[in-house]
Amino acid sequence: MSRVFPGDRFKILRARLPARLLVFDGQCLLSQARVTQILERNYYLKEEDTEANKIFFTSSRVAEGKEVIHAFQSFLGNNTDTLIYVEKIPSSSGRLQRLSKLRTIGGMPLEKAVQESDDIRVSVKSKACLRVMMRLDRLCVRFAGRMGYYLLPRWLGDRIFDIVAGRRRLWGTSEQDAILFPKPIEGLKERTWRGYTPARAPLDAAKAAVEAAKAAAPPKPKISLAPRLK
Repeated sequence: MSRVFPGDRFKILRARLPARLLVFDGQCLLSQARVTQILERNYYLKEEDTEANKIFFTSSRVAEGKEVIHAFQSFLGNNTDTLIYVEKIPSSSGRLQRLSKLRTIGGMPLEKAVQESDDIRVSVKSKACLRVMMRLDRLCVRFAGRMGYYLLPRWLGDRIFDIVAGRRRLWGTSEQDAILFPKPIEGLKERTWRGYTPARAPLDAAKAAVEAAKAAAPPKPKISLAPRLK
């Protein structure tokens, strides 16, 4: 399933999220294999194409993944241990702004105004897989992902996803195997989303405020201890 959330409801999270983020189960070898395949196919010949389709990753077991899950808990429900694909999309007002020829909107630069009007689309299970396929470097894969996303019934896609995910233990990809035999994913370190956690954000803000106050404070006069000569 997939749903679009107004970006104004998640201003703080939206400002820190990358354009595309995939939350996966870090203790599932099947999910790790899919992440490895995505990393291999998420590169283009042109650097600008790669940047326009780059996908970042985070595990649902770490603080960043838990923050995303907590923000959209009402929509996800019990689907917290599956693939969750979060992406920024232009809102209706953002699309109109992109079509316009104005350089500023209300005194704000056009690029910044469009960025602040982005909405957030959250997809899970089969819809998440199909949305990710639309960002890979193979034309046939992108076409299949687009056709499946718009034509495949959600109930059928999620049913297939549940069957494949439910049999991962038969293929030796259980969580216990992932813990006993951890395998580093090549290239994942550069694509891992390192966002601020809610516990760190107030501390960083307070530290920045203290530093700013010190910089703005006038210098203290120097006091000389030498005896004054009459």
